Amino acid sequence: MTYPVSPDSLMRARNWRAITSNPSDAGQSAIDLAAIIGSSEGHRWDEGHRWLDAYRDADDVLYADNPRTLGLHWERGNIAPSHFIGAVNLPHEGEDYPLVVRPREQIANVDFQNVDYGAMFAAVLAAPVDVTGMELHRLFGCDPDQVPIVANRLPQLTLLEVTAFLAMTARFIQRHLRQGFIRVRENLVGRVRGRILIANQIRENLVRARSDKMVCEFQRFNLDTLENRLLKAALEVSARYVSGTPGVVPELQRWVHVIRSALATVPDYQPYPRDWSRIRNKGLMAAYATPLALARLVLTRLHLRPTDNAVETGRTLPFFLDANRLFEGWVGVCLNQPDVCVSVQGQSQNRKFQLEGNSYYFRPDFVVKVKEAKQPQRKLVVDAKYKLEKLESSDLYQVIGYTRLLAQPAAQGGDCKTGECVLTEACLAIPENQNQNQHGVDASFAQFVKNWQSREMHGRCWGDGFRLTVVRVPLPIVVGHLDQAPL
Repeated sequence: MTYPVSPDSLMRARNWRAITSNPSDAGQSAIDLAAIIGSSEGHRWDEGHRWLDAYRDADDVLYADNPRTLGLHWERGNIAPSHFIGAVNLPHEGEDYPLVVRPREQIANVDFQNVDYGAMFAAVLAAPVDVTGMELHRLFGCDPDQVPIVANRLPQLTLLEVTAFLAMTARFIQRHLRQGFIRVRENLVGRVRGRILIANQIRENLVRARSDKMVCEFQRFNLDTLENRLLKAALEVSARYVSGTPGVVPELQRWVHVIRSALATVPDYQPYPRDWSRIRNKGLMAAYATPLALARLVLTRLHLRPTDNAVETGRTLPFFLDANRLFEGWVGVCLNQPDVCVSVQGQSQNRKFQLEGNSYYFRPDFVVKVKEAKQPQRKLVVDAKYKLEKLESSDLYQVIGYTRLLAQPAAQGGDCKTGECVLTEACLAIPENQNQNQHGVDASFAQFVKNWQSREMHGRCWGDGFRLTVVRVPLPIVVGHLDQAPL
C-alpha cells in the first residue's frame, strides 16, 4: 500500500489530523509516507536514535510514540502525526524531507493555537521532578547532527528552545561544569613559564632590545574551554532574547542569572561552524552532550546583531515536544498548591501490586494527598488526559484500576465507610480554555484550585465512598510573546 503526499503537505501537518494524500498526483515530487513509516502491520523505530530512550520503557509502546517521525501512524486508512509538536527530517530514497507538525486546531471550544506552550513548558521545568514526574528528556529533544529546517510557523518555537536550554544548563552547571587545560601564549616579564617560542622571542623582543621579556607558551587550567565558550555564547543570545520578550516566565530570568554567574570567567565568544566538530562530549565530558546540543539548537535559531539584539534566523534543528506529557506536567504544577494539597507525587516510579505470588507493575500519573476542612486527609489518583472529545471507556478503566490497586484492602485496616481508606477517589484531568480575562500562570492555578475544592458537587459516587470525578484544568493563553502570533 502506498500513501503519496506532496512535500508542502508535510510542512503543514497538525496534531492528530491526517496528512493529505493525493494518489492522482503521485509524480516525481510526491513522497510515499507508507515507505517511510512502514505498512499498517509494521513500524520503523530507527534503532539507536537518541530520542527513543525516553519512550522505549513506556508501559505500552505504540506506533504513535515514535518521536523520530513525530508519531506518524496509520489511523483508519490514513497517516497522521500524533501527540508531538516539532520539526524533523524524514529520510526517503537518499534525501531528507522536512516534516513540521503544529498544534491541533480548535476543538470543543478550546483553541489550541492560542495556548501558551512556553509558559507551560517553563513552569513544568521549574517545578520539582518528583511533583511533575517530567524530566526534560521526556518532554523535549533535539538532534544537533542533522540539517536545519525552516520552521517559521511553529508557535512559540524560539521561546521553547531558549527555555529548554536555560533549564537544562542551569541544572547542569550545579554538578557537571568542568575546567580544562588551554594553551596560552604570553610575553612574560622577568620570568619563564612553559616553553620558549624562539622565533617569536627574536621577532618581538630581541630585535627591540627587550631582553627582560620572554615569549612563552604554557597550559592554564580554568573554565575557558571551547565547550564552556559555546555555552556562554548560547547564554548571551538567550539572555538578549528573554530581555526583549514581554510576558516571559520570571523563572527564565533566574536561570540566566545562575548560568551567567557560573560562567563569569569565560569570555564572550563568536562560534564558528567548525567548533561543533571539535567539542568533547564523551568520556569524562559526557555530561556536556545535552547542554551543548541545546546550545547549538539556540545558536541555530538565534543570532546577535551588532546592536546586541537577538534576531531569529527562521531555521531550527530537528526537535520534538511531547504535548501529552507537557499537559501531564502542567497538571502536576497546578496540583502542587500548599493550601490545598499536602503532597503530590508524579509518575517518577512504578508501583508494585502482588497477587497470588506474582508482581504487577503500574504507574499512575499522580498520587495526591488532600487536606479538606473538617474532613480526614484523603489520597486521590489523578490521571491526565490531553483530549477534549468524549472520554473513552479505557480511560475510565485505567484510573479506576490504578485507584483500586493502590487502595489499602479492608483486611489491612482500611475502612472506606469511615473515610480512612488510603484511596477513595479517582480524578480524570482534561484541558479547557482559560477565561479570556485571566492571563498567566497564577490565574490558571487559582482557577484549578477552585475547581478542585468543589469536586464534591460533580462526578459519580459509589456506596462504599469511592468517587470518580472529571476535573477541567485551564490552559494558559498567549500574552504577547514576540513569536506567539496565532497561526
